Amino acid sequence: MSDLDALALLGHAGGLTQKGTRPRFKLSEAENEMMAQLQDIDAALDALGLEPRQWLREPLSGAPFSGADPITFVTQHQLPGARELRQHMLQQGLRLSLQQR
Repeated sequence: MSDLDALALLGHAGGLTQKGTRPRFKLSEAENEMMAQLQDIDAALDALGLEPRQWLREPLSGAPFSGADPITFVTQHQLPGARELRQHMLQQGLRLSLQQR
């Protein structure tokens, strides 16, 4: 993921520096919450045994995703999208654990 894409995913409006490098900045409250959601999503991917790079680029069917891949969905919907994705993953994990019984 490029630096600019990572900043967009966090919801950081500043963009890159004039030199085209990553800016140094302190996370806002919303950016900090987004970072926490993204870390939870990463932990869920690990717990489910999924490969993050592949899974984050695969389209998700059903509402509210409608074929969008997780990265695009979260970038477009920001914090509410990250929360929905996290909940979706928790539900998937629960379904898988129930199927394994």
